[in-house]
Amino acid sequence: MVLRLKVDESNAIESSGALPNEIHFVEFESEESFKSYSTDEERLKYIHLKEQSVSSSLNILGKAV
Repeated sequence: MVLRLKVDESNAIESSGALPNEIHFVEFESEESFKSYSTDEERLKYIHLKEQSVSSSLNILGKAV
């Protein structure tokens, strides 16, 4: 994990909806590393816990320039 932010009304600049509870920035060495993470059997054993506790998520693919 590169960065984990806790968001509340005191540090939000603008929002058109509900504020997220947390924002996580994660970096992978390669697209293959991300695919491996996404399909990791150990991680998938607990994916139901994430699905129960996270109301929404947004994945953005970026590339270093």
